Amino acid sequence: MTVDNQNQLPVVKQDLSRRQKLIAVVKLMMLRSSEASISDNSKVIAYYSLLSIFPLLIVIGNILPYFQLDVMSVADYVQTAVPPTIFDKIMPVLQSLLKKRNDGLLSVGILGTLWAASMGINALKNSINRAYRVEKVQNFVLKRLISLGSTLLLLLLLVGLIVVFTFGQQVLELLVPIFNIPKTYVNIFSSLKWPVTGIALFLLLIFIYFFVPNVKMRLRSVLPGAALTTVGWLILAQAFSLYIRYFGTSWNSYGAIGAVIILLLWLNYSATILMVGAVLNVVIEEALHGHVNASRGKVHDFIARRRDQNE
Repeated sequence: MTVDNQNQLPVVKQDLSRRQKLIAVVKLMMLRSSEASISDNSKVIAYYSLLSIFPLLIVIGNILPYFQLDVMSVADYVQTAVPPTIFDKIMPVLQSLLKKRNDGLLSVGILGTLWAASMGINALKNSINRAYRVEKVQNFVLKRLISLGSTLLLLLLLVGLIVVFTFGQQVLELLVPIFNIPKTYVNIFSSLKWPVTGIALFLLLIFIYFFVPNVKMRLRSVLPGAALTTVGWLILAQAFSLYIRYFGTSWNSYGAIGAVIILLLWLNYSATILMVGAVLNVVIEEALHGHVNASRGKVHDFIARRRDQNE
């Protein structure tokens, strides 16, 4: 529930000049950024993300063999969004898992991922809720169940993106003789790793900003924050790799501990960008439509609507 007077007019509907409206939006952005505790919440998100990364890799690495997928076919896309130093640590783990499918490891990985990643989703939800300025409106059991469901959906989305990355070019090659498609299009698709990675991240962030928090927000209001975070993450991946190359070489002497520290730093910066995107979303929603309404979650609202329709 918002703190401001709910009857206050949105900025765009107030009798102000364009300059005054712009100043009002900038002030609102600064105020919401301060209220969201971006630095503190970014550290929480980074910590729980670190806990969930390797169980998540175990699950994905054991699912890919069922689709006869080669992890290296999506390596270029992953490398676009992840700094090379971190990429070099992650890929050997996936390659070792793909050598032999282990159903027992898969079940253990799912349990570990659901436990750790659901806590990460819950921390992410609480952080974005704070940015969106809503109170907790779910009981503990419902909150954990929804966090588990969101984790499963996120896992399915990641696997789906990997399948698309892998089979996208193969599908185009099959369509070339049927529809007389120039083979240059296939080569263009394989070279467009930046746009494809950007679109995948953009869709993933829309899911996070729209479905995870407990708010009734218009879909178009989360698009600017998702776009900003997508661009920010891609720039961060390249900038972070340059930093490690020229200024962070001493971390390599610490071995595994240095790798964990580097990974945690990158996750913290990524979470900061994610929180800035969430603040941008709430500022746009408030500037265009007024206060942000709290809800019990998208799943709860969907069930309630279906129940009302049946009645």
